[in-house]
Amino acid sequence: MDELPIRSGDDVVRVRQQVRTAAAENGLSLVDQTKLVTAASELARNTLVHGGGGTALVEVVKSPNGRKGVKLHFTDELPYQRIGAVLGVTPTRVCQLLWRAIDRLRVQLARQ
Repeated sequence: MDELPIRSGDDVVRVRQQVRTAAAENGLSLVDQTKLVTAASELARNTLVHGGGGTALVEVVKSPNGRKGVKLHFTDELPYQRIGAVLGVTPTRVCQLLWRAIDRLRVQLARQ
């Protein structure tokens, strides 16, 4: 498990490299590697540009049936209050919207 700071464009490149290495070392296909690295790059860039910086956590995981994968977790520095001010909603509503989006993403990924 590697926690990588995201404070500059160079950090975004380091996140991409770390994700590609983890994906390749754990047997992901070239297509899946490309998808994962592309997603990680977008999330890292958004963390930097829209979230004021933050961190990326890259973790190798293994399912109960033995399949390996790479888990990514991005945390930004943008507090819910600022997000709410931009969107015109309360911080509580920001949290609700975030969890709804996460749930939709989980359902979509489960279908694949």
